[in-house]
Amino acid sequence: MQEKPTLEVCLTPQLYAKRNTIGDEHLAVVIDVLRATSTLSAMASRLTQPIKIEQNLDKLQALKAQGYKIVSEREGCTTDFADYANDPILFLDNQVDTDAHFAFSSTNGGNALYIAAADAREVVLGAFLNWDAVVNYVKNRNLDTVIMCSGFKGNFSLEDTLFAGALCDKIINESDFSLLSDSTVAALTIWQSLQKNYVKSIQQSEHYHRLQKLGMGESAFQCLFANKINTVAQFKDGYCSPIK
Repeated sequence: MQEKPTLEVCLTPQLYAKRNTIGDEHLAVVIDVLRATSTLSAMASRLTQPIKIEQNLDKLQALKAQGYKIVSEREGCTTDFADYANDPILFLDNQVDTDAHFAFSSTNGGNALYIAAADAREVVLGAFLNWDAVVNYVKNRNLDTVIMCSGFKGNFSLEDTLFAGALCDKIINESDFSLLSDSTVAALTIWQSLQKNYVKSIQQSEHYHRLQKLGMGESAFQCLFANKINTVAQFKDGYCSPIK
């Protein structure tokens, strides 16, 4: 009898190296609800060109000189040379040139993508905005799956953990995966406890408050809406693009 695929949550990228999932044939789902994977999923759903992920700011400025449009922030603040903020609204509302070449950089999510890509067979991006699309993709791939929370600068984040639990809840209710590790059970338990008021719960989180103080409250709020996008973005060879 074939064993069930496993589902594991890593609460920070630093814990990915200590995961229980064996080998490099797993699917990784990277989460940064506020805001990298929300914005990148929105970008992938609207743009016609792959999105370059560049965490080195000097190299990012070089890309700008080559004609790339830059979406970039550090610790919630838009970098001074960026063309656009890390904000899904800009892309969901088609406020940009959708045929332009874009490069993206962020405090947490960009690093998490590269960490996942070093060990996983495949890396996709998850957010509330494309919740059902990600669930369906994970179910259809039927691989051992690691859900990586980007957190904030190596620390636990409530919003990422809640969404990790939300993914687990739907996946195990709609398919035949087994849960692996206490962190997975913890994320699922937190979600099941808070799901009826998950938006209000996230609005109490440290990073949500941080973004509010920076004037990014509406951007953060828009990241909490479910299923506004039916696109799953993959990260491969330094670029994000929609899975066709």
